[in-house]
Amino acid sequence: VKTLFRVPLLMEENGVFHFLSSRLHLIPKSNYDQSLMIKWRDLAER
Repeated sequence: VKTLFRVPLLMEENGVFHFLSSRLHLIPKSNYDQSLMIKWRDLAER
């Protein structure tokens, strides 16, 4: 991993968040905004 900021991006790309939410019986917010991950990706690429 190039920087620590890439870890959440890799987790999302590999489906880790979906896996954890299903295993832990978590209900994701229905209004999940992809713009947050876009901003995070911009931060990670600096």
